[in-house]
Amino acid sequence: MLESPHVCAPYRPRRRNHSEARRFTRSRLPRWLTAATAVALTLLLSAPAAHAQRLRPWIPPAADSMLAWSAEARAGFQTNRGDSIGGSNYEPYERVGFMARRLLRSLGRANLTQAAAVESYLDSLGLDTDLRVEARLPYFALLVVRNPYRPAAKAVAFLLWYRQEELKTQGFELSGGYEPRLRVWWTNRQEGPYAWGILDASRDRATLYFSLLQLSANGQFWHLVQFDTEGIPFAPTGDAAFADLNGDSKPEFLVWTPAPLDSLVENCRDCPRLLEQRTFVERPRGFALLETRIVPSPTSTFIRFVQLLAQGDRASAARFLKDPRRIEAAVSAGWGLRRAHGSWKILATEPEAAWPLWLLARFHAPGGPRDYKFDFESDGSRWLIKGWERRAQLGGATDSTARRPAGTTPRKP
Repeated sequence: MLESPHVCAPYRPRRRNHSEARRFTRSRLPRWLTAATAVALTLLLSAPAAHAQRLRPWIPPAADSMLAWSAEARAGFQTNRGDSIGGSNYEPYERVGFMARRLLRSLGRANLTQAAAVESYLDSLGLDTDLRVEARLPYFALLVVRNPYRPAAKAVAFLLWYRQEELKTQGFELSGGYEPRLRVWWTNRQEGPYAWGILDASRDRATLYFSLLQLSANGQFWHLVQFDTEGIPFAPTGDAAFADLNGDSKPEFLVWTPAPLDSLVENCRDCPRLLEQRTFVERPRGFALLETRIVPSPTSTFIRFVQLLAQGDRASAARFLKDPRRIEAAVSAGWGLRRAHGSWKILATEPEAAWPLWLLARFHAPGGPRDYKFDFESDGSRWLIKGWERRAQLGGATDSTARRPAGTTPRKP
């Protein structure tokens, strides 16, 4: 999981092609700069502005040059060979990174939160980019550049950050390149005062990737600490986010995807699905999976309840009931006798409710199918079955949208 991707050098525009372009050079720190002053220097990165500034309309600088550079970048993307970013294939990505740096610099450090205007401008020039700013530390921005003519080609991420009043940039290859999310945080470590986490998805959203970088002590460049080439299983309906779960000002990240359903229970086509949550936390060598669990919901409570009954674990099943004494009624109904595939079928749930308070389910009993309405309530920490009642069989159809009770409407997909 800890592999080094292709790290890109800063873009150096050619003077012979564009007289307005200035060559990027790295300034060296004075010899008298000590470790203590280096830490103090990085602290300036997170210092909030003393006064909120009035927003002014932004006008892109050097519009003619931007138009010419974007045309060169598009031509370069069109003529790129293969999907890699090596060799001359990298040049159009580099050009777009240079353009974005110049545009962001025109906004000024205090106005970096207006970067959405820069993304819109780049897109209007026929480029394919995502531009994100760290809202908690609005001196860090992430630009992702993709080849607009080769959707399967590799993407390049450009890190942009202010070191005092200088806007610096550094590029590296992403494994996915779509729907980027970022989080930057203060580490309180002299050798790496800031850390930068990036989540990005594959184009088909089947895989999610994570990268972790650490800022050098002098604030000049980022070390790649963790680069995930295998990725995390994802889904078109999945989601992911950074969150500070334990209040230590350092993030974890969470990934939500549909969970597989136990064969004992069939779910209706439009009913809420089980949701699996994976939590990743920082370890000495990078982020690693801490736990995987099913997100509590009425559906998950029902499924776990009938699973435990089928396993003969009455005591555990009773914990999912508001009135544990009703476990005897469940056993008397024969719910603990059937363990076959599809013994239960969820027919419908509360309409237009992602977290329904009731569901209709059919139990395939030995003497024939029986339909029940289950009601749920939350005690603040988990969902419980409040009760159930027998219902007349709903027509005998197998599709949930064809046998909803009167007065209900099908759930939207």
